Amino acid sequence: MKNIDKNLSKSTEKKELLTKLQKGGKKLFLLTNSDFRFVDEGMRFMFDDDNWRELFDVIITSAKKPTFYSAHRPFREVDPKTGIQFPTYLLETM
Repeated sequence: MKNIDKNLSKSTEKKELLTKLQKGGKKLFLLTNSDFRFVDEGMRFMFDDDNWRELFDVIITSAKKPTFYSAHRPFREVDPKTGIQFPTYLLETM
C-alpha cells in the first residue's frame, strides 16, 4: 500500500483499548468490506504488530455488507502468509 502513513496513523491507544477489552473477557470481532491483504497491512502499520489478529476472536473481511447480513454465502478462511482463500462452511441464517 503506497503512502500508508497519509491515510492511517499509528495508534497504541486503540491497541491498548482492544487488549484491555479482551483481558476483561469481551469477545471482539472485526467485520469489514476490505480484503484481507489490505486490512492486514493497515493493522500491522497502525498497531506496529504482526500479531494484531490475536486481538480479535473473529475477523471477517470482504464481507460485502449489507448483503452479508442476509445472503447465504460460504465463509472462507484466509492463509495470512499467502492470502489464499479456501471455503470453510456455510452459515445458515434463521
